[in-house]
Amino acid sequence: GLTDDGADLTLVNLSPSESRRVLLQAGGMAEHRFTDVAVDDGSRHISVRDKVLEVALPPRTQIRLGLGMERFVHEPSLTPPW
Repeated sequence: GLTDDGADLTLVNLSPSESRRVLLQAGGMAEHRFTDVAVDDGSRHISVRDKVLEVALPPRTQIRLGLGMERFVHEPSLTPPW
């Protein structure tokens, strides 16, 4: 779901043999900032403090992320995150 200060996201890698890397951007124009990430059941919390987050997914895996965010802290930008 989506709230004023975060979003829940599930990522899945269906490949049986290839790892995948996914870049997540906080906001359509990078205007927000990730503050922290709760992984899967919330047993791991990672401090982020950036507008981009990279997630590595091994083959045949699924991960649930609870993304904490501060909204409208950056000037909107069309610069790609990579």
